[in-house]
Amino acid sequence: MFFYYVRKRITTCKDPVNIFPKFPSRRLRFGTRNALVGTGLRDKVAIGASGKIAGGADVVRRIALGADFTNSARGMMMATGCVQAQKCNTNMCPSGVATQNPWLARGVDVDDKGQRVANYHNGVVRSAKRILASMGLSSFQDLGPEHVFHRVDPAHATSYGELYDWLEPGALLTGEVSERWQRIWECADATAFTALHRKHPRATN
Repeated sequence: MFFYYVRKRITTCKDPVNIFPKFPSRRLRFGTRNALVGTGLRDKVAIGASGKIAGGADVVRRIALGADFTNSARGMMMATGCVQAQKCNTNMCPSGVATQNPWLARGVDVDDKGQRVANYHNGVVRSAKRILASMGLSSFQDLGPEHVFHRVDPAHATSYGELYDWLEPGALLTGEVSERWQRIWECADATAFTALHRKHPRATN
């Protein structure tokens, strides 16, 4: 899941029914970051990322690719005591984590589990800081796409700074972008989220 935050409003860009199972969230972060930078709005919008964030490396990777902060749900649930019984929607969670049933909810010792969640959170943050230090950086603000590499074939790896076309501030407004980004920008509509498309041959209007 990927979302961007504007003041107190959160808009989510996600795929709840798995329509695009092979569409990586890093492409969403890249596209959103470029759209905001290209229109000169990056400093007014905080970008957040979540989804399978379990350790420090996950945090570092997402921040390097454009996120300002990350959220973790699965890891926190595991720290609370989730056993992945896959009964969340039945209100019969055997560990008491995802249920409103008072009898089952007694399975969660708040004093004990609360400390475990805090320990897990602190461990993830500490791990992210260690990775940052091992990269020779002193701040998360120093992270960029050039610090993350993607293996393009068995013998070569390329940084995300080279893989993608990262726009300069205001580039979409001045037209100093590639043909692909210019085409996307021209199709943008501030009044609708629907992309331009060809109508069905039998459409009457």
